[in-house]
Amino acid sequence: MKTFQFLAIFVAVCEWAPVTNCAEPTPSVGWRGDGTGRFPKANPPREWSQVKNVIWKTPMPDRSFSSPILVGDSLFVLSEPTDLLCLRASDGKMLWKRSHTYLDVFGDEKGKKIEADLAKAKEIERQIKQLKREHSQLRKSGGAKEQQEKLKEQMEILQRKVNALMVYPGVKRRGPLPGSRCVPTSDGKRVYSIFGNGVVSCHSLEGKRIWIRYLEAPSLGYGHAASSLLVAGKLIVHFNDMVALDAKTGTEQWRAALKPSYGSPVAAQVDKLSAIVSPAGAVVRATDGKVLAEKLYRLAEVSPIVQDNIIYVAERGRTQAQAFRLTLIENDRVRADQLWKGSVSNRRRFPSLVYHEGLLYGLSGNVLEVLDARNGQEVYRQRLPLNGQAYPSPTVAGDLIFVSSSRGG
Repeated sequence: MKTFQFLAIFVAVCEWAPVTNCAEPTPSVGWRGDGTGRFPKANPPREWSQVKNVIWKTPMPDRSFSSPILVGDSLFVLSEPTDLLCLRASDGKMLWKRSHTYLDVFGDEKGKKIEADLAKAKEIERQIKQLKREHSQLRKSGGAKEQQEKLKEQMEILQRKVNALMVYPGVKRRGPLPGSRCVPTSDGKRVYSIFGNGVVSCHSLEGKRIWIRYLEAPSLGYGHAASSLLVAGKLIVHFNDMVALDAKTGTEQWRAALKPSYGSPVAAQVDKLSAIVSPAGAVVRATDGKVLAEKLYRLAEVSPIVQDNIIYVAERGRTQAQAFRLTLIENDRVRADQLWKGSVSNRRRFPSLVYHEGLLYGLSGNVLEVLDARNGQEVYRQRLPLNGQAYPSPTVAGDLIFVSSSRGG
């Protein structure tokens, strides 16, 4: 029996999600709303359950690693393996679904050949796994070395066949990886989607495809997770290089050779200059892709945040958070000056920071760490009674901070 996830909309969403693109319009809505995770005019509930304060629930067609965005009365969210879904926000009715397979990009003839070759490759990989089990059993039992070598040779032959078949874009030899980790992006007229198979698209809010293209195969080993970003009329996608696509046509505008990350890039407006701040520690000019600063820090899973021209980050595996002030200097250049370093937990972190009233809130495991944004000094830390680890990033809604865990706590 197939298990479906549910997209559940609480009173919280219907009251505070529109703040990003209604109360004070912003150029786009996407990852963490406007990238900050802050909804200051929200009035969310303080209590809920599986029935209390729930307006509706809609079963998802498959798993989803994406978060929804709200545009008018439409919710957009991604679903495995390569689907963009549109639901009516008022009642949860599924309005339309659009796929992003290789058939959608390359057409029937080439697309069907790709799908057929991938199916063959998966079958051969199952044979390789069986041979590996037999080889392991022989080795543990002290079986004949000649037979062990024969099995190894068979595996190498089969692996070469797999390699010959899996030469298509977006294919990983470790098996199928989630393709729907990214958050859709919208400018209020169109919705943009990117998937782990390297496909990027643009649709109207009514579901009409405006353009679709294959960009390139993501290179990170656990699947692509960085969401796209709309800035200065460009859709920023970071599979391998950071690439800017014309938002109206999908044509490539510029490319910057910067290392990708699982975290998402965010926008920064430094006086009149539109910039992109990368999780890998670069500041890029949005108009032409010129790298204005780089190697400031190195984030793995999380995203930076920008508040009042200051970049705040908390790094994985290091006992420090950092802050950098962005200043516009002559010839449309930006200078990044380090303001401070602060001490945080050395544990691996997945949630990004959120800023609220001069404080930075971060999570490591299920421990909440709060820093003074002026100097990086710890204000307090507190272990939260969560069931499971806090993977999602915290959200500020009104005067509350919402934190959730991998098990729904």
